Amino acid sequence: MDKGNPEVKTLLAMYEKLILKSWSDQEFKKELISNPALAIEKEFKIKVPGFMNFKVIQETADTRYIVLPYKADEEDKPLRDEELEQVAGGSSKTICSQDCGGW
Repeated sequence: MDKGNPEVKTLLAMYEKLILKSWSDQEFKKELISNPALAIEKEFKIKVPGFMNFKVIQETADTRYIVLPYKADEEDKPLRDEELEQVAGGSSKTICSQDCGGW
């Protein structure tokens, strides 16, 4: 993680603010745990995309969590022109690399 990257700095600052506020405001903490997206939207006055999910877990005195950040891999790259043409042209080539619920 490039801590010099402005985007990373912003995310770290937001994360820190969420932690500090949850320590000092029990109502905020309850909302952050029960509905993280709404708490984030209210706190930072932003709209969280509907596809984005958050899970908030609280550490205990004797348990710490290590969260590995998402890292895009080959499957997350944008479609190439020929792949886009196949999708638009109705090709039967499968582009879903995981369980797509029968699609």
